[in-house]
Amino acid sequence: MLLATNVRNPAEPAPAGGEVRPAEAAELGYDGVVIFETIPLLGLTDPTAAPDEDTRRWAEHLLEEVDAKAAEAEAAGVALWLCVDAPALPRWQVAARPDRFTCRRRTDVLCPARPAMIAACVAAGVEVLERWPAAAGLVLRVGDSDVNKLPHLVGSNVYQPNCGRCEPLGPVQRVLDLVRGFHEAVVTQRGRKLILRAWNLGDGLMHEDPAVAAEIAAGLPGAPEDGGLILSFKHTAGDFRRDRAWNASSLAVGRWPVLYELQCQREYEGKGGIPAWLPPTWAEGDAGAPPLQVEGVAPAGGLRAVNDRVNLAGVMSWVRGGGWGGPFVSDPVWIDANAWAVPPMMERLLRGEPEPSAGLAEAWASQRLGLGAAAAAAVAEALDDSTEMVRQAFYFRPGHAARRNVAGSRPATSRWVSDDVVDVTKLAILIDRLPEDLLDQAVTAKAEAAATATRMRLRLQAAAAAGGAADARKLKPLIGTLIYTESLFRCFHHLTAGLVARRRHREKPGAATADAARRLLQAAVSDWMHHTQRHANALGTATAFREVGLYEAAASLGDD
Repeated sequence: MLLATNVRNPAEPAPAGGEVRPAEAAELGYDGVVIFETIPLLGLTDPTAAPDEDTRRWAEHLLEEVDAKAAEAEAAGVALWLCVDAPALPRWQVAARPDRFTCRRRTDVLCPARPAMIAACVAAGVEVLERWPAAAGLVLRVGDSDVNKLPHLVGSNVYQPNCGRCEPLGPVQRVLDLVRGFHEAVVTQRGRKLILRAWNLGDGLMHEDPAVAAEIAAGLPGAPEDGGLILSFKHTAGDFRRDRAWNASSLAVGRWPVLYELQCQREYEGKGGIPAWLPPTWAEGDAGAPPLQVEGVAPAGGLRAVNDRVNLAGVMSWVRGGGWGGPFVSDPVWIDANAWAVPPMMERLLRGEPEPSAGLAEAWASQRLGLGAAAAAAVAEALDDSTEMVRQAFYFRPGHAARRNVAGSRPATSRWVSDDVVDVTKLAILIDRLPEDLLDQAVTAKAEAAATATRMRLRLQAAAAAGGAADARKLKPLIGTLIYTESLFRCFHHLTAGLVARRRHREKPGAATADAARRLLQAAVSDWMHHTQRHANALGTATAFREVGLYEAAASLGDD
């Protein structure tokens, strides 16, 4: 299975940079599309059921949108998959009989211990499935849910008990009760397929705890060889980040078919506004991530390493979308590189080729962008270099994260950059926690990332000057994104160096150390001004990043 999806969370606009339509997905080599927009349609497949005129019109518009995609998928010959969340029910249905659906004294929380609630959730999902009878099946997300952001739906996290009725069941039983209801209705009664998304961020849950995943797998309905139930995991333990190991829970479910989710537009890495080449990471794992400690599997993980260990059903490629904010790209060219590469990478992997991603960057630049040989080689070299550049810019290596946050469960590196927000306050806390012998390494890594962006830009500018007018025109927006990247990464370098210098000044105060820290932080502010007020307006660039605490950090040495 090679599924493509434009991740469009409930109450969120369409992914920036335009969607990949079903016809284009088929041209790229995908054999199915996953439609996220059906999640808000729970209870509204018949829009006359809407409680007010505004909701009715909104539902009619969304139904037309999904109808168009369904028709396009059928014409293109790709399978159609429809997303639903559970537990989730229309608010008016819950309000009419809270005693049948909700936790005790919690009329806003659906209770997984109530059989009527499970039956109603299954019925709402089946309505979605039957609204588009050509659909291959449902993609069911339990636990993590965003439906409460919609005024017409009530949802809850099945892992979290909220009353004395559902708490004794335990998280595994609560999940299984929901899955069994959907399996009976979708697989057994209707002969369709059910994809169970394991995603839910947090310790002790199916996606991140192999023991919980194994316990749930042991209680699933049906049998793995039936092919009716497929388990879907993000390929990382936790969210899509390079400082996360390969997902160990996916290796603990026995012979149940496993689908790996791949994000082409990384929300912690500039969301496509910055080149971030991912196929080598998908195929071979990330050597910079914490090692995967599973017997018989290479420490880095990767699709090639786990192919023989799991019953690999395929991949679900997030060809657009993910995250909750900017940067918003004006040209999805770098995202497209990753989305384009997934089908040929998987074809090579299943043939047993030793380097499934080798040569794909140059093939994309030549075939997809139509660049000449020299220009395509320059773009491919930039993409290949971007893997380490992004890691150096946005992350701290595992050794740098040796000190844990207060909760102790995740490295302190986790969220200093999220979507388009650079949180200088969090970065300062991280730097204050680093061992002294790692401080200079951290600064050097940020400097190398900025230098790599400069080399990329110069390489593409040289290729544009040496090639024809057509190549120069195609390379111009890519060069713009690298100018944008340079100023951002120079800011990261000066900011990290300035915060390190500030820490050392506070440990050993002096006029010289205060002046060094002040100059570096002022340089970071200057870089930031270039990024936000000048470079983000270049051709092809995304919207600028935003900051929290940058100017306060630069002013923090004013009295020292």
